[in-house]
Amino acid sequence: MPIIGLCADWDVEKQRPELTNSYVEAVTMAGGTPIILPLVKSDATRLEMLDALDGIVFTGGDDLESARFNQPQHKKSDKPNLMRDEQEYFLMNNVIKRRMPALCICRGMQLLNCFLGGDMYQDIEEMLDTNIDHAQFKISNGFIHYVDTVKDSRLYNIVNKERLNVNSRHHQAVKNISPKLRANAISQDGIVEGLEFIEDMPILALQWHPESLVLRDESSRKIFAWLIDTCK
Repeated sequence: MPIIGLCADWDVEKQRPELTNSYVEAVTMAGGTPIILPLVKSDATRLEMLDALDGIVFTGGDDLESARFNQPQHKKSDKPNLMRDEQEYFLMNNVIKRRMPALCICRGMQLLNCFLGGDMYQDIEEMLDTNIDHAQFKISNGFIHYVDTVKDSRLYNIVNKERLNVNSRHHQAVKNISPKLRANAISQDGIVEGLEFIEDMPILALQWHPESLVLRDESSRKIFAWLIDTCK
């Protein structure tokens, strides 16, 4: 069974890593062995964690530090977790170098884009004209809106569907896409909801949370099955 690393979030008050169990369940259901990756300060330890993995999931969580994409912090942006940003930028760099299979979810997609030179809208409500409330944080497994997949993209080939119903738990969105990436899913209001490399790289990025939908949605199960099969 492929071993899949799950990037942990950080509880500042309790000073401990945390992660919703839906990621664990989604990887297990797809046939993988999930391992939660804590935050560490040593690059050597971070590399040793990667050495033990067949694939990785960059999970959701708080907003990235805006300085990483050359913007001042917006008043509605989360206080950045600098240690998590540092670790995940390090991991992302080495995942790309190793061509390791990866699924980048919500914050993970934003991380991938910003790491490769893209940037962000720091608050959808204030910066974009849309009638969709994307920040539905209390609805984990409900369908909020749909996205249209891009033909001939990796995502389209995985799900084999032109339109997907998705949940939505984000208040930020991709603005300028890195020149190394392309969109693979667009929301009905025009917001970029999925990214992948232009070149053939086993990394898929999604703005929604398929891990919360695997019990009710075949396409979400196919996404995690792709990750496990690619690791094999």
